[in-house]
Amino acid sequence: MIPKDSLIFIASSWKERSRVRELANTLREFEFPVYDFTDPSCRESPEIPPEKYPEPFDPEKKSYWEYLHSYEWYKAMEENRKNIDCCSMLILLLPCGIDATADWAYAVGKEKETYIIGEPRAGERSPVHLWTTGWFPEENSFVFHLSEWLSSYPEYYFYEYLIELRILKILKMYGPLENLDLLKRVIMIDSDKKYKQAKKVFRNLVDQGKINITLDLKAAIAQ
Repeated sequence: MIPKDSLIFIASSWKERSRVRELANTLREFEFPVYDFTDPSCRESPEIPPEKYPEPFDPEKKSYWEYLHSYEWYKAMEENRKNIDCCSMLILLLPCGIDATADWAYAVGKEKETYIIGEPRAGERSPVHLWTTGWFPEENSFVFHLSEWLSSYPEYYFYEYLIELRILKILKMYGPLENLDLLKRVIMIDSDKKYKQAKKVFRNLVDQGKINITLDLKAAIAQ
């Protein structure tokens, strides 16, 4: 569960600064503290939008290591890492560049809840995005589900609430589930931790009488 006093980190491109600021302000209305890299009040280090340092890397002028240390990037990157270490959730707004995706991947490695909103530009792809906790097509959908969770599911983690919605949707589409392999496949559980969370939610739905399953499957999910 994400307590209201925990930090939400938004990672994206400077080109998406208006979307970042709008989402940050919306999340603050729910009383979440938010780290918005485009907001000077959030930063201790100087801002580093691409227009501030437009010089592209040229190996004929200097080494890559010298190039990276030519500007104020190090302080900003360390500040990002410090805030990701402290955050409970990281939201990646697409489209974005490699730096924002690196922030997101670092959060995945730290076992934070991560959510991706949007899509990359046509022709781009990053299969590692499959590591995310959840995906939303646009900000309004994410904000809607977050508000529903805060008002109706205080005993659940946000991700568990999303799992419940997906389980119920799948049941409507496919009818009764016959085995755990189907559950695992349709919910796209890609780790043992997520699988255990899914089983927990599934058991809760059974206990609440929201879904009916066979005795064999009930015994299997009890393990």
